[in-house]
Amino acid sequence: MHLVEYIVDATDAERHHLSGPPDPALHQLASKLLHATAGRAVLLTDSQEAATAGHRAGFGHVITITDDRGADGETVAGAGSAADLESVVLRPGTG
Repeated sequence: MHLVEYIVDATDAERHHLSGPPDPALHQLASKLLHATAGRAVLLTDSQEAATAGHRAGFGHVITITDDRGADGETVAGAGSAADLESVVLRPGTG
């Protein structure tokens, strides 16, 4: 199942001379490359800084994916996680 249409990462930031998160410029580039309105786009990230940038860029949905582990390898109490993208469900009209 193909779930990701385009990936924008630090390589793109360097290529376009953009600041990284929490500056929203990289996320704005992503929506431009997808020809998408940020408010209708979904941002999947593994960092809080990138999530903040996504909110600042106006993304309609920001999902932070974690592995439920703290720096010492112990499970973080109350942490949410997604093992893969198939566990993420968005329904029209819920955002």
